Amino acid sequence: MVDLVKASLLRTEVASELPNVPNPVVDQNIVHATRMLCDEVALWQETHDVEAASGRLDLSALEDQDRDVVRVMPRGVAQAGKNLAQYIRPNVPDGLPLGYYVKERRLLLLTPDTPDGAFQITAQLRPAIQTMSLPGSVIHDYHDVVVHGALYRLFRMPSETWASAEAAQAHYQQFMDGAKRARSEVNRIHTDA
Repeated sequence: MVDLVKASLLRTEVASELPNVPNPVVDQNIVHATRMLCDEVALWQETHDVEAASGRLDLSALEDQDRDVVRVMPRGVAQAGKNLAQYIRPNVPDGLPLGYYVKERRLLLLTPDTPDGAFQITAQLRPAIQTMSLPGSVIHDYHDVVVHGALYRLFRMPSETWASAEAAQAHYQQFMDGAKRARSEVNRIHTDA
């Protein structure tokens, strides 16, 4: 499990550029920016044991009030230390090795010969929409990227007095540049491992 930190830790930096935005609005946009970053880049990954029942792996048990499952990572399903193959469709031809396919984001269906039991699932996660708690490692390592993402979201609110298309575009570009650097770092880590 990852350590969680409060979204309000970044509030001062966002508020320094937009001082008249109410704190709850700032905090919610910090959460949304962190969700965007975790969607763009698989920064928050965890491995958990999940029991299969009737040929199904239900990943909703990995979710709670602070996090949602984005997807199962490639090569992210293993049983007894062996990775299972992922297939595109449920109707796999006879004779295929054991494996699974993704029916929904939280539901994996096993191929017919794959036995039920304990599986190790590595999932990409993101903060839940209603949370005010964020993964500490993401906030620590990508603090500036999240701040730019929150500022982008706030500046693009057209009905607000603080709206600015130019500022929104500038922060969006910095957010995307930071996400690109983060993706390179994550890819390097998983390639070197």
